[in-house]
Amino acid sequence: MFRSRFRISDVRMSERARLRREANIANAAEDGCLPADDYDEELLEAMSAAAVSISGWERGGDMPIIAWDSTFERYMRSRQVALQRIVDSGFSWFPWDIIPALPSNFRRGNQFAFSQQSVPSCAGFAAAFAKHASTLTDIALGQPMLYNPYNPLVTWVISKGGSMRGGQSIAAIGAAVNRHGNFPIEVAGDNVTRQPDTRTHANVALNYQSGLCWMPTDNLVDRVFEAAKAGFGIFLGNTIKVGGSSTDRNGVRVATLSGSWNHATSINSWVTVGGEEYVYWLNSHGRRYTAADILGSPADGAWMTKAIASRFLSTAGRYGRLGVVLSESIPVVYDSFEPIVKAVNSGLTR
Repeated sequence: MFRSRFRISDVRMSERARLRREANIANAAEDGCLPADDYDEELLEAMSAAAVSISGWERGGDMPIIAWDSTFERYMRSRQVALQRIVDSGFSWFPWDIIPALPSNFRRGNQFAFSQQSVPSCAGFAAAFAKHASTLTDIALGQPMLYNPYNPLVTWVISKGGSMRGGQSIAAIGAAVNRHGNFPIEVAGDNVTRQPDTRTHANVALNYQSGLCWMPTDNLVDRVFEAAKAGFGIFLGNTIKVGGSSTDRNGVRVATLSGSWNHATSINSWVTVGGEEYVYWLNSHGRRYTAADILGSPADGAWMTKAIASRFLSTAGRYGRLGVVLSESIPVVYDSFEPIVKAVNSGLTR
C-alpha cells in the first residue's frame, strides 16, 4: 500500500456532538458551509500525516492525499505545458466543451453543474464539481477514463452520519470524498433533495474516490491560479458572495461580488484574454449568471480575474484549506504531447 490509510475514525470526536453543532446552522442553501473548528483542524492534521509525494502515487489501492511540495509543483507545470499545447493545436480544454465532444462510450451522462436546490449541501456539490472538472481535463489530456457525473448529495449525507440537517465543513467533505468516494448518477439517481440510499452502491462509489491535495495558505491567489491553469478543480468555502455577473472590457463574463454567505463553491479552468488572466468560478444554484461571455462558459458560474479572486478568497481561510481534486487517473509527466485522441474530442473548439 502506497500510503497510510486515512480514516475519518482516526479523529477522536463524537459524531453525535458534531451533528448537534451542525443542527444549529441555518437550513439555508447559501449558508451550508461550516467555518473550520478544532474538529476540522484534527481532520487536516490526520490527512496531512497520511500525505505522500505525487511521485509515490502507485497504481491500485485507495486514492491518496498528495503533499503540495516541489514535486507536485513540477507536475502542475508539466500539465500546464500540455494544456497550452492543446490550445495551440486549436482545441479547448474547458470541461464544458469536452463533454459534448465525447462519444457515448466515454461518458455516462452530460451533467457538469446543476442546482443543489434547497438543501444546504453546497460543500458536497463543490467537491463533486471540482472532481468533474479534474476528470474531464484528464480525459482531454488523453487519459483512458470514463466521465461519470456524480450525485453530490449521497457522499455529503455520509459525511454527516446520515443527517440532512445543517451544513458541512470543507475538511469533512474532503475526507468523505477521499475515503468513501463519489456516487455516479447512473446508480444513485439525480434527486438531490430526498434522503438518499448511502449503502446499496457504496462499493461503486469507492471506484470514484477523489485524490486530494490541500493547498498551503500562503500566496493563495497565485496558487489557485496555478492549480486551475494545470486543469485541477478546487473547492473552498468563503463569506463574500457572488451576487451576479457583468461583462468586462474583454467581453468576458465576470463575477460581481456583493453581500455575504457561508457557502462552498469551486474553481476550475484558466484562460488569458486581452492580457488578463481568469479562472472560472462555479456555483451550485443553476444558471443565474447570465451576462454575455465570449468564452461560452455555463451560466452556472462566472470568471474571476486575480483582483476579483483576491477579494473573493480573502475570507476562505476561515473555512480551512482549499482542496485541490485529482481524478483517479495515474499521473504522468507530460513532457511530450500528442494531440488529444481524435475519436474523443473531434468536436472541441475554443
